[in-house]
Amino acid sequence: MNDWLWNIGNWIEHHPGSAAWVQALGATLAVATAVPVPALQARHARQPRDDDRRLRASGLARLPPMDDPVNSCPNLLSPLISL
Repeated sequence: MNDWLWNIGNWIEHHPGSAAWVQALGATLAVATAVPVPALQARHARQPRDDDRRLRASGLARLPPMDDPVNSCPNLLSPLISL
């Protein structure tokens, strides 16, 4: 396994300009790999919050409609009504 790696390194070293191309390719691959990492980390950090919001929204969507909101929740709305 080390033999073919040694041959590749030796070939790159003995051909002028090829080391620069290998470095450019490596840098491009590093940038292409590094750019999505923060996006993936942000998505994974956002996932539990989004799930929680979805669960809350689905719970609120399943509440029965209130015909008379003032009389349905007198304890909640009484401070507002007394103003």
